[in-house]
Amino acid sequence: MATLSDTIRKTKGLEQIAQQVKNVAMFYAPKKDGTLIRKINSYNKAKIGGMIKIVGSGTKSQIKIDIDVSPPGAEYGKWFNDPPKVKTKNKHRKKSGRPALKRTAISKGNWQFGKKAIKDKSVKNQISKFTKEFAKEFKRYAILQLKEFRFT
Repeated sequence: MATLSDTIRKTKGLEQIAQQVKNVAMFYAPKKDGTLIRKINSYNKAKIGGMIKIVGSGTKSQIKIDIDVSPPGAEYGKWFNDPPKVKTKNKHRKKSGRPALKRTAISKGNWQFGKKAIKDKSVKNQISKFTKEFAKEFKRYAILQLKEFRFT
């Protein structure tokens, strides 16, 4: 009997989504440091068991796509993805009683590259395609399950 996890694995397109997330993250990653891009590319494998994980079982299964923006050898990638916030003192804001502005510690460069990858239009299009294919595959799965079900 096929499980929901098997149905998820059968649906084509999941690895393409993971690959697209990785490609876009590498595109947005800081260019001055090629080590980060190489490490992201080699460490994140766009396969089931790499970036793709099926969490849970039965009716509670979820698809999880993880990209490690700070893989071993390039841990500083986390700093570029989630830069620390620094409060800047602003005389005009202080006089008016409003709080100081929060700014990122990185003034230049391409930061939050992992977050940008997930929000990218090409990734959203891949997810939309996958969802349609998964709906078809799930319908087949549900029909097979209903045929096996016997009323007593």
